[in-house]
Amino acid sequence: MFMISKGGFIRRVSAMGGLLIVVLIAFMACTKHERYDKSLTRADSLMNMCPDSALRLLCSLENQEQRMGKRQRMHWLLLLAKAQNKAYAPMVSDTVFSEVVDYYDAKGTNNDRTIAHYLLGCIYRDLNDAPRAIECFRDAVSCADTLAPSCDHATLMRIYGQMADIFFLQMLPEEEIKALAKSRQHALLAGDTVSYIKGCEMMVRPFFEMDDTSAVLQATQEAHDLYLKYGLPHEAAATFPSAIYILLQQRKYSEARSMMEEFEKESGLFENGEIERGRGQYDYSRGLYYQGIHMPDSAEFFFRRLLDNDYQLEACRGLMMLYCDKHEVDSVRKYTLLYEKEVEKKEKESQAEGVLKMQSLYDYSRNKQIAEEQRRKSARLEATLVSLVFIAVVIGILTFLAYRSYERKKNMRIRQLIDDIEHTTEQLEAQNEKADTLREEVMSLQNAKQEAVALLGCVMVRLNDCSDRSAFAVDDNVAMSINRCVESFDKTIKERDRQLVEKQKVIDELLCQQEGYKEKLGLLREDDRELHLKKCKIVEIFKVISRGASKRLPTIHEWEGFHKACRIYLPAFYVSLESGNLTALELQVALLTRVGFSNGEIAVLLDKTSQHISNLKSAVNQKLFGDNDTRRLHYNLKNKIKS
Repeated sequence: MFMISKGGFIRRVSAMGGLLIVVLIAFMACTKHERYDKSLTRADSLMNMCPDSALRLLCSLENQEQRMGKRQRMHWLLLLAKAQNKAYAPMVSDTVFSEVVDYYDAKGTNNDRTIAHYLLGCIYRDLNDAPRAIECFRDAVSCADTLAPSCDHATLMRIYGQMADIFFLQMLPEEEIKALAKSRQHALLAGDTVSYIKGCEMMVRPFFEMDDTSAVLQATQEAHDLYLKYGLPHEAAATFPSAIYILLQQRKYSEARSMMEEFEKESGLFENGEIERGRGQYDYSRGLYYQGIHMPDSAEFFFRRLLDNDYQLEACRGLMMLYCDKHEVDSVRKYTLLYEKEVEKKEKESQAEGVLKMQSLYDYSRNKQIAEEQRRKSARLEATLVSLVFIAVVIGILTFLAYRSYERKKNMRIRQLIDDIEHTTEQLEAQNEKADTLREEVMSLQNAKQEAVALLGCVMVRLNDCSDRSAFAVDDNVAMSINRCVESFDKTIKERDRQLVEKQKVIDELLCQQEGYKEKLGLLREDDRELHLKKCKIVEIFKVISRGASKRLPTIHEWEGFHKACRIYLPAFYVSLESGNLTALELQVALLTRVGFSNGEIAVLLDKTSQHISNLKSAVNQKLFGDNDTRRLHYNLKNKIKS
């Protein structure tokens, strides 16, 4: 019972081999995914201390993006945006990162959602889209569970700091103060003392914008004392510039000097008495100080150094005040004009920036309130809207049915009028043919009568000259016969004249009847008549021929039918063309153009080249409208000739 057949053994070995391959593939996939996870974890660990290294590591995985699972790809994009933000590098596009936000909104933790919305806000910040950035930052804050022990207070601190920066750029100091207060609160909860003190220092900025000098001095002193308390003397000294400027404005030179000495010695921002690049505006405070303690030469030195460092406004203002103290009128006039010019320049720049900011700034709280009100209104009106839609649908259906009935009746009336006109036209043609025949008979009879009268005159001359009695009798008989023929001609001519009068009466009645039909047909809108013309059978036949599929030209009878349709539907237009001194070919081109045939279709119908058709159109346009522009022919035919 332990015997195994050869085939069974092979099948079992094959099955085991397949299973082994599957396990091997799964192991390789797991190994590969584990490698990605390890790389992402390492990048995350480098993020705070070495963001550049983290960014390089994440960029090295870019070629592997398509091989990652969705979770790993989303994590990679999140860390990539985070590293780019910390390294001040261009961030991923908002379109790509919106997918990350949606993913973490659906499957991430509160902290994941907070970071995702925060990074999307940073992307909009870099795009200078302040409203959307603020909205994303607020969404990020709303995602956080601040009561949970795992709450990421460090990220919330940075979010409020970013909001404060945007409010500063948007010149909203009150909102900036609120954001900085929140940032400091989360810095304390995160245990980040330095960031908390930095938040205290940043409060100087909105207070300065609000011109609250006492608050500026208080915030400066608070930040300075805290920096010293935690052993940060350089940072403590660096808090003084705004306070120094305010004290100089208040003419408290001894206090200002004390701060200036500490700032210049302890901040680490000076080298050989020169402040580091980008902070040269401090020379204005130096100039004010030396001007206040009556050292004009030193003050002038620092004001002129402002000129060299491209701080034109401060330099001109300082020199203007300095020369006022010196009573040098020419210099005062010079720098006053320069100062006014710089002020105007700054005002224009501020106005331009203000316009741009107003275009992009929204009051989100107000917008949300409006949106909520609209939602409530929509909810209240939902039933009414449904009822209105139902009523509108019913009315629409009834209107459609009524319109269809009207159109059907109108079309029947049109067809009846057209049939009546065609029937009347046929009768007119038959009566005109009979009248023409009668006129021809009358003309023949009158000619025969004239010949008989002439012959009778000749016979009468012979009778007067004849002396032979037998010849006289013969001529007399001939004269009598001719006279009877003349009388017979007169009777026949009178009868034909009477018949012609009757025929003319019938023709006049038919003409009146035809005019009545045409008048009724003319009461229809021109667009309707043209629409019916384009839908009539002969035009459809011409359309089929114009496509070239039938490989034939319209017959004479088809052309007659086309002209007849144009006369019926566009009578005034057709008469105008007939009296327009057009050749037969030009008349055909004009009619086909009016009905809507293109150059190529007309060329097929007339067996001409497109260039020939363009030349014919130009000739028609010139004859009828004095216009050589071929492209305007259809417009002119449709709008400048009554249909």
